[in-house]
Amino acid sequence: MIKATATINEKTYKIPMSYKEITLDKFKAIQDFLYSDHNKERTEQIVNSKVTDEEDMLNFMIEFINYVTDIPLKELKLVRRFSKDDELGIEDLFYAMTFLFAVPIIENPTPAETLGDYHFIDKIDLNQAILKDLNFIEYTEANSVIRAFNNLEKGKYEYLNMLMGIMYRPKIKKGWFGKALIEEYDSEKVKERAKEFDSLDMHTVWNCLFFFTQLKTKSLQSISKSLEEEVVKVQQDYQDKIGI
Repeated sequence: MIKATATINEKTYKIPMSYKEITLDKFKAIQDFLYSDHNKERTEQIVNSKVTDEEDMLNFMIEFINYVTDIPLKELKLVRRFSKDDELGIEDLFYAMTFLFAVPIIENPTPAETLGDYHFIDKIDLNQAILKDLNFIEYTEANSVIRAFNNLEKGKYEYLNMLMGIMYRPKIKKGWFGKALIEEYDSEKVKERAKEFDSLDMHTVWNCLFFFTQLKTKSLQSISKSLEEEVVKVQQDYQDKIGI
């Protein structure tokens, strides 16, 4: 079994063993590496267990280990292919990190209620918000959530920190005796603080995302339909107004 560290030529390197040890920023970079033009086919071979060129795949393993752990390539090329006794092997080291090739399974996701000064918006019912009177803020918030989710489904993980910025916001207190409420959605503020979430570990991000997905799946479907119907309605009203 691979340990959380590996010693090569008397130097110790940290080996990530779970998403708790991978930041959102690092995860996005790794996905860019895996699905670059150079590596996409190799990645799909690993995911589908259909390796066609063994030598090329071993080179890919070394490149991947180097990218994730910063162990120099020249050091990795001197490591055994298979582990033996206490001596590390390239393949075992590589497969210990293949959790990075897949979305984890989290049956009971539990998002953090707060992240620093930011609070999770799980109490906001986007479905009701979009249907009750469709004010500008509610419309743009719902539309942004849908857009972020649609991009995530396409494997565009750079939208993860945007989605985190929508889901986690500060509480704003109005007046001396006013109750602190979650900040209203503002696309510019979300964009400004999105980068702040890049340092979060992916275990925290996945828990938040999975919980939000479960909570909002039906709402998002209703919102998408409502947005389409509203656009059609606005267009029809406009046409009626100008007499088309």
